[in-house]
Amino acid sequence: MGNPSETERAEALTEEEMKALEERFDSEIRFRPLPRLLGWIAGGALFVLSCYHYYTAGYGIPQATTHRGLHLAFTLALIFVFFAVWHQPREPRRGLLAPLGMPLLDWVFAIAGAVSALYVPWIFNELAFRVGDPLPIDVIMGTVLIVVLLEATRRAMGWPLPVIALLFIAYAYFGQSMPGIFAHPGASWDNIVNHLYLTSQGIYGTALGVISTYVFHFVLFGVLATRIGLGQLFIDLASACRALFGGTGQGVGSLLSYARFDLRLVHCQHRHHRFTHHPGDDPHRLPTPFRSRR
Repeated sequence: MGNPSETERAEALTEEEMKALEERFDSEIRFRPLPRLLGWIAGGALFVLSCYHYYTAGYGIPQATTHRGLHLAFTLALIFVFFAVWHQPREPRRGLLAPLGMPLLDWVFAIAGAVSALYVPWIFNELAFRVGDPLPIDVIMGTVLIVVLLEATRRAMGWPLPVIALLFIAYAYFGQSMPGIFAHPGASWDNIVNHLYLTSQGIYGTALGVISTYVFHFVLFGVLATRIGLGQLFIDLASACRALFGGTGQGVGSLLSYARFDLRLVHCQHRHHRFTHHPGDDPHRLPTPFRSRR
């Protein structure tokens, strides 16, 4: 008999082997096993974050920096809860160095990320006097957030994005040492932190605003619709219409099938979306399909 084909080998893999392969090649699904109490805390935080975004979807967002800071603080803290520093442990850790089953280092990262993310909304009324001339505490908080954000990205997405970000930060810092046309006056670390942390052109810029104002709502709706079976309900209604009215339901069924596919596509590939912003656009203005037609 000949050697088994690749399809037969894949079918021969057990569920445990498939899970191990997924965890090896897809860093986004390497979730840490959580003890019951920590799981309830993380679930409660996710529920609060979801309710907050549902509220802002219906009644509008608060001041932009406050809204983005809240979203960033919750997200960073939850990343360090769900993702371990290296390989995911099979069982929750125990002991004095792992309160509630999570290593002490991860608690430090989670708390530092949340505090530094909420610091800018806290001092927002004073930013007009600090941008361009940051205080030492501003530089410290900004450095902490940059380090925590790079580490959170590495845990959730892998090494490529943090490495690219570090290269650009190094290019800004060592500009005087660059060869040829790449040389520039360079920037001090205080100026780099000032630009990335205190202005609306860095961490609290358009990308975070779009994600916290629009993308998260679409993803949340897609997940909710999938979990409660809303997509299947649309398909069942279309099938019932086709049975009652003959051929008229076929087009409806196709249309709703495409809508259900779009929901799943948003749920599965939301991390790979790209967003553009034109200079004349208002970042807080709703897109045309979502504005009321009067």
